[in-house]
Amino acid sequence: MPQQYQYDADPYESGSGYQGGGQYDSRGGYDDRGGYDNRGGYDARNGYDDRGGYDNRGQYDARNGYDDRGQYDARNGYDNRGGYDNRGGYDDRGRYEDYRDDGRYSPPPPPPPVTPPPPPPQPQGTTYGTTYGSPARPVSAVPSVPSAPPASAPPVPPRPVSGLPGPPRPVSGMPVPPRPASAPPSPAGAGPAQVGWSAGPAKPQGSSELGWSAGAAATGSGMPVVDTQLGAADPAIGPTHRRGRDGSKKIADARPLWQRPKLISLAAVLVVFALMAADSHVRPPFQLLSGSADGTVTVGLGQGDVIQEFQPHKQLGAGVDGLEGGEIDKVWTPNNITAMKSAGWGSISYRLRTELGVKAWHWNPVGTWSNPGAKEGYWTSSDVVTKDAGVSYGYNLPRRGNTIDQANNDAFAKMTDGDPESFWKSNPYLDPHFTKKPSTEHEQWIMIGLGYAKPVQDITINWGDSYATKFRVQYWSGSNDAIHPAHPTANWKDFPVGEVTGTGGKQSVTVSDTPMDAQFVRIVLSEASGTGPDSGDIRDRLGYSVRELSIGYTKDGSFVDHIVHRKDQQQSPTWVSSTDPWHRATDMDKNYEHASFERTYASGLTNNEPMMIPVPVLYGIPEDAASLVSYLKKKKFPFFQVEMGEEPDGQLATPEDYGQLYMQVADAIKKVAPDVQMGGPGYQTVLPDWIHWRDKSGDNSWTSRFVKYLTANKRMDDFDFFSFEWYPFDDVCGKHNEQIAQHPKLFNDIIEKQYEHGLPKDIPMVITEYGYSSFAGEVEVEFPGAIVNVETAAMFLAKGGHTSYYYGLEPNWSFQEKEGEKCNTYGNLMLLQFYEDFKIRPVVGYFAAQLVTRHWVKPGNEKHQVLKTESDLKLPDGNPQVTAYTVRRPDGKVSVMLINKDPKKTVKVKVEGRGGDLSGPIDMYQYSSDNYDWDPGDAADNAGEPKKSVPPTKTSQQSTTVSLPPYSISVVQAEG
Repeated sequence: MPQQYQYDADPYESGSGYQGGGQYDSRGGYDDRGGYDNRGGYDARNGYDDRGGYDNRGQYDARNGYDDRGQYDARNGYDNRGGYDNRGGYDDRGRYEDYRDDGRYSPPPPPPPVTPPPPPPQPQGTTYGTTYGSPARPVSAVPSVPSAPPASAPPVPPRPVSGLPGPPRPVSGMPVPPRPASAPPSPAGAGPAQVGWSAGPAKPQGSSELGWSAGAAATGSGMPVVDTQLGAADPAIGPTHRRGRDGSKKIADARPLWQRPKLISLAAVLVVFALMAADSHVRPPFQLLSGSADGTVTVGLGQGDVIQEFQPHKQLGAGVDGLEGGEIDKVWTPNNITAMKSAGWGSISYRLRTELGVKAWHWNPVGTWSNPGAKEGYWTSSDVVTKDAGVSYGYNLPRRGNTIDQANNDAFAKMTDGDPESFWKSNPYLDPHFTKKPSTEHEQWIMIGLGYAKPVQDITINWGDSYATKFRVQYWSGSNDAIHPAHPTANWKDFPVGEVTGTGGKQSVTVSDTPMDAQFVRIVLSEASGTGPDSGDIRDRLGYSVRELSIGYTKDGSFVDHIVHRKDQQQSPTWVSSTDPWHRATDMDKNYEHASFERTYASGLTNNEPMMIPVPVLYGIPEDAASLVSYLKKKKFPFFQVEMGEEPDGQLATPEDYGQLYMQVADAIKKVAPDVQMGGPGYQTVLPDWIHWRDKSGDNSWTSRFVKYLTANKRMDDFDFFSFEWYPFDDVCGKHNEQIAQHPKLFNDIIEKQYEHGLPKDIPMVITEYGYSSFAGEVEVEFPGAIVNVETAAMFLAKGGHTSYYYGLEPNWSFQEKEGEKCNTYGNLMLLQFYEDFKIRPVVGYFAAQLVTRHWVKPGNEKHQVLKTESDLKLPDGNPQVTAYTVRRPDGKVSVMLINKDPKKTVKVKVEGRGGDLSGPIDMYQYSSDNYDWDPGDAADNAGEPKKSVPPTKTSQQSTTVSLPPYSISVVQAEG
């Protein structure tokens, strides 16, 4: 049987450890009635040491930590009710570069394991490349995308995952029947010892440095040995045309001129110089002639070259996300947690799946309903947890207005579902009662997509109890894409008879004397009636409500309705400005779960660092957010920053509406934690910039309008950090070498745009998630994916960024999404791949992460300096061939990360200092195709596996001129 990798612990541990020792019992948790089962769960007596460490500024005293010994009972099974990732957007035809939406989910568990055939006998003295043990997209299967709707309602293609309907974040692929435990071929030079897991790279000549239990590197060159006694050619005869060592005469070369080596070499040199004359970016391979470098990486060593200081373990982190029902027991096993921690990432960002899925979140199952008798209304979780359920759940919103969301797309809009009893209602917290502003400052809206331009003349609105007394009906003009409004002149225009007085009840309106073609129709609601049920809760009467909506024209005396009314994703796609967070106990969705905060802290995944926590903004209420912060403070759980909501831009919320809700939530939080750091917006990834429909001044920048809104309300003091997600490449079937070559420019440009739009430069930037793409593809488990991961972390620091969180910490399955079908690609955002019966094995991102966390930086929280670094190696298109990022470590070493983005060429690079001495000897840690190779396999084999996967290789030399293999990541450490 294959040997198991042994994952070592994070080399940096801050503090004495969590001493609870309690275990999770999977029997505890919620019951089907929406309540909390007291019979199981987490023993509150095993708590955290109160002496430890949290002050009002959101900091944590690192001297007190947690202990990894806390376990939980993993007896619960695995729920394979896989969800549907509906990151998909609306119409591909007018697509705005990279709109995406991070839908997160997972693949279903593999079928029951079968007894594998015995492995073939292994040759003596060989080892496997991939003999391992046991983004993160959830770990369950993703059902196929629903079939296209009727012709009147075109299909809704998935949008990029970070934004409007989503990316694949936790989107695990569907596991497949387990493969026999056969051994892949061993890498060249592998020694006979076990290939183990530990902290550092494999070292040549059998060195035992860094604790790896891997076998020694091969001592031979790998070249075949020729027996000079057998078959040697006579120097004067046969095929040998050159002078022999015995001095025998040279025989005339009878070969044609074009077959003679000297002439071929001369011709090659001439071709190189001809290319140089034609294109100054093409460099001759001088090193082949003289051994010199192809180019130079220059590191600034003076005081003026220091970009910033940072603490690695606090500022190089990873994220954990919601998973499908029952998955946390499968994913968060003690062995898996040890493996996850051994990648070396430090702090944790807790991602909030419910905010993407248009759901309310009960982070504590114990709390208060606004209507407790009926167990319905507006929910506030208690800030006291006496027994921990281990998981928390979201609740569907029965007054939902969006067809599409950023998570699972497992619900639908209530105003186009054909049911007159259901209705959409806007968020009451955007009513003047709460905003203290005129209703015209926060107009609400409904947008309908008709698929393509259709004749529109009449609309019929069946109002709910609260209706609009004034509204306007508009059509999108200037482009065929109202979702990604990049066109410089496109915007909404009123129909000729578009301004209407609302009457309530069922109201039909003619908006044009003759039908007008429109693809997108929007209804803007300006004044509310304030009517509603006498429930005793004023929120039931605030805002606007619509039971059903029809749009079309009159033909031969009959109304032709373009809207497809049905209770699923095949209805006509609808978007709204906001949704009322009102819900009921019966709306619980147990198909997806988040780990509870008790469980997260006890697991050890926080690595004894303060965690970034989320609070709902779009689909929660301010009091509930404040209760969560109060709870964390009471428990002395360390947290550093509070992210306000997640991806409001992807859900088409207006910047001003988000700004208003942000302020209300901030007011509530400051009552319990005056000094806590709050920030957002937590953008999805959109290239080249984050935008919305243009306002009256023509401004379509999301950042500009959000900052303007806070500034106008004198609330910039509550904006402590700016957050966004980074998944730069939607096309997982594209030319990956060209994509990664463009990566630095794309990143630099979008950051600079935010400053141009008014973001103050003294507000820290945070990347709350990052990875190659929001869609699944093989590129994510190959070197281009690893390159984007490590470059994002390093480049962000070099740009002055504060903290970044890698997405894909939790193990997952390799799978395929619709976006990868055209090139039949399978992959995932992950460090560790599930295979067979939830065993794990490392993929390319794992060892690439260790290059950053263990070798580029010194593990721990001693301060490092980021130094200015330039590379003069360019590709013909002007993009960098080699990128470089440098830190000065607290141990005095200057550590340079070198990334060769050329998929085919090895390049030689001279690393030199400016303003100081940078000379050998050096240590180099290198990760390339010599260490890792992916076998794509097929769907029946879990869509691929590493056929070679060993740690980076360490070498030492005197010269600072180093050789970089194609698609490689290297770290050079020198004294400087």
